[in-house]
Amino acid sequence: MPTSIADHVRSGLLWLPPFLLGILSFVVWEMVTRRIEGGLTEDEIIGSSPNPKLTRIFRASPYLVFLGVGVLVIIGYVLIGDPFFPGVPFALFIAWSAIAAWILSHPRIQQRHPPWQRWLAYLIPLFVLVTGSGGWMDAKIDVQLRDRPTHQMRLADSDEGVIPVAVLRTFERGVLLKRFDPDTLTFVTWRSVLELSQERMPESFDGLLGARFRKSPTPSPDATPTPNDASNH
Repeated sequence: MPTSIADHVRSGLLWLPPFLLGILSFVVWEMVTRRIEGGLTEDEIIGSSPNPKLTRIFRASPYLVFLGVGVLVIIGYVLIGDPFFPGVPFALFIAWSAIAAWILSHPRIQQRHPPWQRWLAYLIPLFVLVTGSGGWMDAKIDVQLRDRPTHQMRLADSDEGVIPVAVLRTFERGVLLKRFDPDTLTFVTWRSVLELSQERMPESFDGLLGARFRKSPTPSPDATPTPNDASNH
């Protein structure tokens, strides 16, 4: 599918905020935890405990739980399939975090590489995994949910007339859409599109209170009454 640099930049701008929000949440959590623990390091906390062995196991238990959940999600997706599919990005995040922590915790690596290099070695693959798996998940969900046409399309130099389609993605050079006769995915360049109009506007969600208290439009005072209204008077 012909994509341009602008398409990839736009995709990066869409994926970057959630990724940065996750990093910011981790930093805030780390700062709050350090403040609660009085600025002590992990080794200092374990060393000052009456039972260092039990304390080490207790402090590692949340990470082991997350790792176990990630492994179960991956196994569930391999064995059962799509019911576990939404959890795959989370599982990949946990798996890579565990692998990176094991690799980067080697004393020789810590001596030869400063912290910023170790952070980059952890964050860059993590960004690729999370955005790649997240985009894969969004694309698969879009294809499954687009079970009815959303647009009407007319092609240049074609006698097909109006074609009902579901638009999946728009790019600089064309549009990726789903046709229903036959049920296929097609990429059409913009120069081949004579007309592309939205078939129906998506309904807005008003919320529980908004739907209950939404006011109906007030009729105009000089509106012409219908025959039913006139008969009531």
